[in-house]
Amino acid sequence: MNTIEFVDKLRPLVIDYDKRCGEYPESEFEGLAFFAYVLYALGIEDTTANIVNFHPEIYKRKLHYYE
Repeated sequence: MNTIEFVDKLRPLVIDYDKRCGEYPESEFEGLAFFAYVLYALGIEDTTANIVNFHPEIYKRKLHYYE
């Protein structure tokens, strides 16, 4: 599996994690923060703003941070 394939598999897991656990203060959208770090560490353009925009039902409280 190459880097892009890895990121493509990780993305839905992060979204699902935040959907299930992101409403709690101790884990508020830490999946998205982890995903941003993975992209940074792998030297891949940060696309977390796209995730936020495509999933406002999950990230609606944080939209202003990514505009």
